[in-house]
Amino acid sequence: MKFIVTENFSESSRVAARMFLKVIDKNPGALLGCATGESTLGIYGELVKEHVEKGLDFSRTRTVNLDEYQGLDRAHPRSFSFFMEKNFFSQVNIQSANCYLINGAGDGEEELAAFNSFLERNTIDALMLGLGSNGHIGFNEPDDVFVPHARLVQLSDETRNANSRFFDNKDETPRYAFTMGMKDIVKARKIILIASGKSKAWAVKTLRGCHNADPHLPCSILRLCSDAAVIVDKELYNMAAES
Repeated sequence: MKFIVTENFSESSRVAARMFLKVIDKNPGALLGCATGESTLGIYGELVKEHVEKGLDFSRTRTVNLDEYQGLDRAHPRSFSFFMEKNFFSQVNIQSANCYLINGAGDGEEELAAFNSFLERNTIDALMLGLGSNGHIGFNEPDDVFVPHARLVQLSDETRNANSRFFDNKDETPRYAFTMGMKDIVKARKIILIASGKSKAWAVKTLRGCHNADPHLPCSILRLCSDAAVIVDKELYNMAAES
């Protein structure tokens, strides 16, 4: 695992996007693991720019999303499926059949069985991760053990508080979500985590000082990965050092 410190969030997004572009250039049919949230918007913006301005072809590229809220169907404006359609899929020439998305409003057991089957049969070539303020990745919250496979999880109060800004109020913020498991994450050939903002300072500081994989700090599992990059801007890196 390596840290990459950039001048600002825009540069972080460009650096992360270039990593994905190299993977796609080498293998146009690569499977990308996709995350959502504010920290990923710049990456998708850069990928869309490459398509629009330079003709980057996504017609063979495949994607699978890390997670999805339980109870939200794909058309719900706060679902991660909707996020992907709005910010990426609709702006490039990717084929809908190549995009694996969990239906948060579907039968939970069936969705998980299909998701786990897909992850068992496929290896992610490049996986995008955001970072929770408590160190979670995907919706893998701090725990006593690393849970290997996809499952339905109850979101912590801290995570729900952080995500409530995307909803009208906290009561509307989902309490449960489907998420990729930790074994599924570390299987990825390349992992790219991007983080920005003062709320992530504790997690970044703790990750820097943690030399082993600790389930109480889920992001620390990246210590076990042969090709993992943590991209942070200078402001966050300095806040983490000072906190």
